[in-house]
Amino acid sequence: MSGQRWTLDTAEKRQFFNSHIAQMLQAGKKPVVQFVRPLRNPKTPDQIRYAHSLCQALADHAGVPLEEAKTDAKREFGVIHVSTSTITGDRAARLVSFSDYKKDEMSGFISAMEHHLISNNIPFTPAAL
Repeated sequence: MSGQRWTLDTAEKRQFFNSHIAQMLQAGKKPVVQFVRPLRNPKTPDQIRYAHSLCQALADHAGVPLEEAKTDAKREFGVIHVSTSTITGDRAARLVSFSDYKKDEMSGFISAMEHHLISNNIPFTPAAL
């Protein structure tokens, strides 16, 4: 298994992987353990920096701290996770951190922020991502 990388994004692949490990152990071979997690669609560091710069432009225009502008922007254009409590049954919503956005979610946030800034004549430096 050394030198191989596995993406275990389906139940069939996970089952095959587990049977492969069992066969190796029966043959007396010791598998190399690597951290395995679901395949993600990662956003780029440039997207994160640009999203922060758009939020900074909003903060500068409104005269508020960056974190306040970023929170408001995420409420309007970002990803919100809604869950229901198993104890009380109450629904709760929380804003998702930029680090947990998928690439397409970050692209959507950036497009919405650019549109908002342009529509409100708020100066910002456009970036080509």
